[in-house]
Amino acid sequence: MGITIFCFGLIIGSFLGVVINRLPRHESLVYGRSHCNECKHDLGPRDLVPVISYCLSKGTCRYCKTKLPLRYPLLELITAFAYLGVSITSSTNIDLILNLIFVSLLICITFIDIDTFMIFDRFHVLIAILAILRIITFNLSWIDHLIGALVISVPYLILAILTQGMGGGDIKLVAALGLYLGVNPMLMSFMLTSIIGGVYAIALLLTKKKSMQAQLPYGPFICIGAYIALVAYQDIIIWYLSFF
Repeated sequence: MGITIFCFGLIIGSFLGVVINRLPRHESLVYGRSHCNECKHDLGPRDLVPVISYCLSKGTCRYCKTKLPLRYPLLELITAFAYLGVSITSSTNIDLILNLIFVSLLICITFIDIDTFMIFDRFHVLIAILAILRIITFNLSWIDHLIGALVISVPYLILAILTQGMGGGDIKLVAALGLYLGVNPMLMSFMLTSIIGGVYAIALLLTKKKSMQAQLPYGPFICIGAYIALVAYQDIIIWYLSFF
């Protein structure tokens, strides 16, 4: 099961790369073959095998020999490992399917936000739809998940109004994630987001790679926090309580 999920994740990761590349450019996700961004040559089947194609071509385009970004195989591996984590913690097949789609959306949001500082509303809508399906399917508490949608997004909204320091996309993302996760996992997600984002920002300042005025995409940290809360909420709670 684990190997199957991992290989499936590699394949889907390759497709997510297409989504991440084309969506901000308003290109069709259905029509048009994948091609080299430099020479525009259509890629053949042997060029599209996840990770393996990159290794066999030594990280270059077979046609123009342009060096390919390492992010493509990394994206495929990230998706595969993320899927593996979800498969271990999902309770049923339906839960697994919903969580795999949820994680795929998180990965798309992360990479698109890194590239463009934008989070498309369609992702918020899709996560909200998944949340409603999950609540109905497993007869979860609507109150718990509605509070989850509001518990962090409302303070973020107030902060944005007062300081103009947070984008509307981040606020809507947090609301959608809270609706999917529920209140307690969402609170954990917020704490993880703050810790990870804070450590990353401090590291950039200490290495002088960014200044205090530099803009950083916040969506990736939100997504990382949400993923960890999704797959490790119970384990983190047990670990925390072990100190008392």
